[in-house]
Order: sequence, then C-alpha cells, then structure tokens
Amino acid sequence: MVRIISFRSKSTEKIFRTFHLHKVNEPDATLPGVSIIKPIMGTDENLEINLTSFFTAEYYQFELIFCFHSPEDVAVPVVKALIERYPDVDATICFQEHEIGFNPKINNMNPGYLVAKYPLIMISDSTIFMRPDGILDLAKRIMSHEKLGLITQIPYCMDRVGKANCFEQVFFGTSHSKIYLAGNFLGFNCPTGMSSIFKKAALEECGGMAAFKDYMAEDYFLGKNLAARGYKSGISNQPALQNSAATTFTSFANRVGGWAKLRIAMMPQVILVEPLQDCFPAGIIMAFSVYYLFDLNIPMTIFLNFLFWIFMDYMIMRVMQVNEPDATLPGVSIIKPIMGTDENLEINLTSFFTAEYYQFELIFCFHSPEDVAVPVVKALIERYPDVDATICFQEHEIGFNPKINNMNPGYLVAKYPLIMISDSTIFMRPDGILDLAKRIMSHEKLGLITQIPYCMDRVGKANCFEQVFFGTSHSKIYLAGNFLGFNCPTGMSSIFKKAALEECGGMAAFKDYMAEDYFLGKNLAARGYKSGISNQPALQNSAATTFTSFANRVGGWAKLRIAMMPQVILVEPLQDCFPAGIIMAFSVYYLFDLNIPMTIFLNFLFWIFMDYMIMRVMQNGPLTMSLIQFIGFWFLREF
Repeated sequence: MVRIISFRSKSTEKIFRTFHLHKVNEPDATLPGVSIIKPIMGTDENLEINLTSFFTAEYYQFELIFCFHSPEDVAVPVVKALIERYPDVDATICFQEHEIGFNPKINNMNPGYLVAKYPLIMISDSTIFMRPDGILDLAKRIMSHEKLGLITQIPYCMDRVGKANCFEQVFFGTSHSKIYLAGNFLGFNCPTGMSSIFKKAALEECGGMAAFKDYMAEDYFLGKNLAARGYKSGISNQPALQNSAATTFTSFANRVGGWAKLRIAMMPQVILVEPLQDCFPAGIIMAFSVYYLFDLNIPMTIFLNFLFWIFMDYMIMRVMQVNEPDATLPGVSIIKPIMGTDENLEINLTSFFTAEYYQFELIFCFHSPEDVAVPVVKALIERYPDVDATICFQEHEIGFNPKINNMNPGYLVAKYPLIMISDSTIFMRPDGILDLAKRIMSHEKLGLITQIPYCMDRVGKANCFEQVFFGTSHSKIYLAGNFLGFNCPTGMSSIFKKAALEECGGMAAFKDYMAEDYFLGKNLAARGYKSGISNQPALQNSAATTFTSFANRVGGWAKLRIAMMPQVILVEPLQDCFPAGIIMAFSVYYLFDLNIPMTIFLNFLFWIFMDYMIMRVMQNGPLTMSLIQFIGFWFLREF
C-alpha cells in the first residue's frame, strides 16, 4: 500500500517564457540601472511582440526610451498602448528635433541618449526580441570587469516559417556568428549596433553619442574609440534574436549587400581576406598547402575539410538555438528522492517549483515522515499553491536498491507519460524540463535522455576541484559515449518515456540492481530504444563538498563499475592525458621516428586546451576560476 499526502490535485497551465540559454542568470540588485534606447521607424506584425519582451524583462531597474524621427510615425500608437498596458515600467518617448549629422540612426537616438539616467546604456533595434533575463546577462557581463566598455549580443534569428527566414537563420547561425566568436576570442573589435550595452562613462570619454554622428558604421567606430582608450569589448552569453515579420531573399540580399559595401568603403582590404572565412576557398588553399608540405591527396583534403566545416557550423548553430515553448509536448512527472537536508536544498527545490513548463507534477519521495527535509518541502508547497506537488513515503522495501525503494511509490502514482528522475542536489534551469522533453520527443525510438553531470559555481577549493572533474574528464565520457552510441545514462538527472520503462517491467524491475541507471539504459537498448544527452548539464548544488567526501563518492562509483565490469581496470586509465600521451608517443616514435618527449608535451598542450574548451562549453561562459587555478586543479585531477 502506498501512503500519499497530496497538497494539490491538479496543476494550472501557465503562460510561460523560456528563452534562457545554458547559463543561469541569478538576480543581482548590486548591478547598476540600464537605460534601453530603442530607435523605431515604422512597424510590422511582430513589433508589439518584440517591444513587449522588453516591458516584461526581468531586471530590477531599467528604463525604456523609444526614439522616433517624427510624431507621425505609424509605430507611435503601438508604443503608447504598451506604455498604458505596463504602467509600472519607466518608459519615455523621444522625437528627433533636428539632424545633428550624417548618420540617421544617431540623429534618431541622440535625444534619448541625452535624457538617459542610468550608468549603463543599451541600444536595441525594434526588430529584436529580448529573453526575460537578457538585460541581466548583458549587465552582468559588462560589470564583470572594470575595463569592459562594450558587450554585444551576437545576431541570430527567432524561429520563423518560410524558406527565406530559414536561410537567414542559417546565415546568422553559422558564418556570421563565427566572425563574432573568433573575433571575441582573438580580441578584435566586432560590435553590432543591433543589440549592445556599454558604460555611459566610457562613451562620454569618447565624446558621447553625438561624436559618431557622421559615421555610418557607428557601432564599429564606437568600439574602435573605446579600444583606443583602453576599454575592452566582448560578447554576451545570449544572442540577439531578430524577429522582423517579413524576410524575403531579395530583402536579405539587399541588407547583407549594404553591409558589404560599407565594409569595403571603410576597409578595402576585406575584399582579399573575407573569402578565406568560407568553406571552399579556405579548403582549397589548405589542400594545396598540405599537398606541398606533406604530399597529401588534394581532393580528399578538400572533402574532409568540407565535412569538418559543415559539422562545426551545425554545432555552432545548435549552440545559438534557444528553447521556445511548445504546448504539444506531453506532461512530465518529476520524481525527487530526498533523504536529509543541507543549506542549498530549498534553493534547489525552488528551481523546480518555478520551472517554465506548461504541465508537470512534482513527486517528493521520502523513506520516512520523520525526515528533516519534509518541513522544507511542505513549506515550498504552501508557497507555490499553483504547482501540482505530492509527497510520498516508503511503506516497505521492495528490493536491495534503497533509491528504487524510495522512488517506487512516487512512480506508481505518476500520471504523465514522461518520467523525470532528479536528485535533491540538482538545481534546474528555468527551461531545463522543456529541453529534456523536447529532446526525448524528437524521435519515437528515444527512450532515455540524460543531463551530463556538472556543478553550480560555488566557493572553496574542493568545490572548484569537483567542478573541474565533472567539467573535463567526466563530461568527455558522456560526450564520447553519446557520439558512439554507448549506454551511459545517469540517475542524477534523466527523463524517460513511461511506456518504454513499462516494457522493461517498470521501476520495480530494477529493485535489486545498485546501478539502476546503467541497467535501465541497457534494458531499453535491448528493446530497440536509444538514449541521448540533453543540451543542458545537470547542475549539482550540494552545500558542503570536501576533498574527502568527493574521493569517497568517486571511489564508490569506481568500485561499482569494477564489480559490474572488471575489464574497466584495464581501459579506464587510457582516458587520461598522460597514460594516453605516453602510449601515443611510443607509437608515433615506432611508426614515424618522432621525438617522444616532444610528442608527450604536444599531447599535454592539446589535452589541457581541449579540456578547458569543453569546460567552457559546459559552463557556457567565463569560468569563475582563473586559468592558473584551472591548470592547478586539472593537474591535481590527472594525478
């Protein structure tokens, strides 16, 4: 018999907004206010949607300044209606009194700039849709370093129907975004006036906005002037979502052609170098180069370059893509096994109560009503009455695995076709459930999707070491396993189709397996189901981590793997830098007579660089530790 205490019988459907990328933006009232200047000329079907996204932005202190050339602009009534609809938002309309220079955009925006009252100035075109935490992300980025003067959002596009819109999205998501990513990495000046934020004090050093009245590419010259004064520029963690209503191939060609003419007028040398950023010119040059140097086959080199190029473009576009709401997805039953509490338990559980998914239920599973975490859960259920939440207690043991004993009562009452298992130490991003649901419903034979284990940013050496471990060597196992089609799920944070699990006998079928996640994946695979990984990692956020507790935890996993698969003793060391490097060094010495110490050293440089880049991908932004700290913790992990 299952004893259930239900605090709510039915969840209410929520209108939600899910436009966050992987990085978690937490509120920060210490950040300065932001003056958002929006130059507007004319209207289209999406103008109201785009402007509304700014009125509903999740930032504690900002003002909206709408700049028009004339009071007769057809968009003025749209803006006035939004100001009336959102009376709590500080919004102003400015009209251009006269031209101050050659650039019409500067003429339009300068009156708004003159009345802006906050130390951060954001310029955003009327075609831009802003995610709820987009302003917060920009403000955090620009205030992360005193010499950062300008932060740009990489131009991208909202999902829209039509071939021209799809082509535009591919253009901005591949070749165009690479320019910004590479430029930012190399420290080049590559801002965009489409959606950027800058420090007003830094711009005042350049003479204010009026100083650029006679430059058509005001964004480029603004970045150039800031760089001349010692300020650095960077890119946001989120792209700028262009959302104009009507895009045709002709309008797109005219737009991109105009940019090309402007670049050529300012920097004629780009005619020589711009083709080198495209796949086939770069591939042909590389093919002849390696043929000259190493006598490698030219057509094969061009073909391999093409495959690599299109794969990288596809992966970059995947990174740029965002999760948009989809009410056609099935409901999700989230089972959370809990035993005991710590300082972060309430924060972690709250992230599920506030998740941005239209239909889900939370099922909290305890071994006993006397568990110290029960009052924490009850308080959260009272705080969020609109969330469908249930508490289940274990009546008796059904098998050897204590986690299955804990969760099975919750599984038996789960009412939705998707089942998610999430440990109590996991912090969930607002769109995390949406991402998992989208991934598992993307193919009928997908039965299980796992979030790669990672860690929230926390202070302390042990926490940093844990983050390096999960962000480098551990994440590579999941990435490689997923690529090769291996079975590598984790019970920490996963979602599966209930119907698929029922084919395996339900959750109770794994009651006597300690590594229930592995055997669940194995059983699903035996029935023809595939597994995969989520686009977002599982953010572990336990309050207290020490080197001893971490060693015990990882040591327990190792013992379990060895007990199930003794052969791992032989192959696991090969996934580490130095054993693999030594084997490779002797191999290439035997085959090609290459210097052994030099090969080991080059392998080490490549390995640590790739580990750093993988961790940056997992973090989706700058690491909280310095490069020196990362290298130190990396060496500690390797040895």
